[in-house]
Amino acid sequence: MKYHLKDKLSGAGNKSTEQLEQLLEVKTRSITSKLKRSLYVELGLAFLFTLLFAGILLFAQIQVLRIYFGAFTVLCIAFAVVIALLLKKVNQLTNTTPDVKNNLSTLVDILQEYTRRYFQFTMGLLPVCFLFSFYLGYNNPDQVQYQFANTAGATTTRSIGYYIFFAVYFFGTAVALYYFTKWYIQKLYGKYILELKTLLAELNEP
Repeated sequence: MKYHLKDKLSGAGNKSTEQLEQLLEVKTRSITSKLKRSLYVELGLAFLFTLLFAGILLFAQIQVLRIYFGAFTVLCIAFAVVIALLLKKVNQLTNTTPDVKNNLSTLVDILQEYTRRYFQFTMGLLPVCFLFSFYLGYNNPDQVQYQFANTAGATTTRSIGYYIFFAVYFFGTAVALYYFTKWYIQKLYGKYILELKTLLAELNEP
């Protein structure tokens, strides 16, 4: 794109502004097609996990599991709706209107906001899930409790070890999820957003 712009400004080529815009549009469509593929992947995963969690909700014998995965079924449905709406918006911006520059700028803003909220929601949901599961497990009379041997050889239920286990498990999972979510968002969306921003910067160059 830079080559064609310099070529046009120097007068060495014969490419018109319309041709340059067409080149930009072709490149943009190539990147947005990859973004759409990522959105379709996530939409498929949302449907898959919805079916999985709904199956657990319907067929699990333990009430705690039905409650926990019932809540996740609702979250997966909501997530699928968000993905579908975002996909619809991306299609509108890339297929229906001719203003490439404004569409590109709008698309970058929408995707940056989406990925930012995605990360915030994922990290915010983690403590909620842990507290919810801890509450359900702690108050479930049918649950087989964690047991830890004491110095006398007997066992204790809901001892200090129970809470230490959950604390270590929580912080370990939080760290792992933080880095995994960063990588996952970058893999599906981040690198394509950077490419779109590069195209937009090239279009805005004098």
